[in-house]
Amino acid sequence: MGYSKIDRLNVAVVLRDEVSYSVGKRLLNCETDINHYEYVALSQVKKHGAEHS
Repeated sequence: MGYSKIDRLNVAVVLRDEVSYSVGKRLLNCETDINHYEYVALSQVKKHGAEHS
């Protein structure tokens, strides 16, 4: 697979944030959940924008 460093970093960030979200949700740490998901959503939007341009 021809992943660049940025792609691998993006995947790592998304995976880390998914784990953080699950743990944070169990701890009812809503603010952390929202921040993680905003970050994931932004990185996904940037990635899709780059693909389509």
